Amino acid sequence: MADDQAQALRGFAAVATEFCELIDSSDEFQRNVFFEKLAVSLARICEAGVLLPLVEPATDDAADGDSPKSHAERSFEISKRLKSLLGDIDLYWLVFDATEPEEPIQSTLSNDLAEIYMDLRESLRSIQSDSEENDILWGCRFAFRTHWGRHASGALRFILSSVFDF
Repeated sequence: MADDQAQALRGFAAVATEFCELIDSSDEFQRNVFFEKLAVSLARICEAGVLLPLVEPATDDAADGDSPKSHAERSFEISKRLKSLLGDIDLYWLVFDATEPEEPIQSTLSNDLAEIYMDLRESLRSIQSDSEENDILWGCRFAFRTHWGRHASGALRFILSSVFDF
């Protein structure tokens, strides 16, 4: 792996770990402190996701991850725990595809955070595996571009526009 690719992956792993640790310890914070840390963490993981280089996968093997049922159950547990901390600052509206005229849809910050957490945990497991490095990079970038990046950008926008009193 080229040095710049390895550096991007190390940087991504570091901020992904920080985000997951923040979610794991969320009940230790007062809500306003949690939101401050969360805004910074979301911005950092988005930056790290954008900086992941576009590479071709080295193999055709699909990475083994959680089963859909296991993923859904764990995501629900995390979301439920976060709802108690977030309280009345959980529900928000967003436009799913900003390139099309459409009605906003209802979303929850707790679900966004749980989905991001699950995808980042899967990426971190992949990074620690003995998989081909290009497969790891490709998988981390693909997950960012197709799933958790949308949750993260929606969550960050909601937090910055609704939670903080500038």
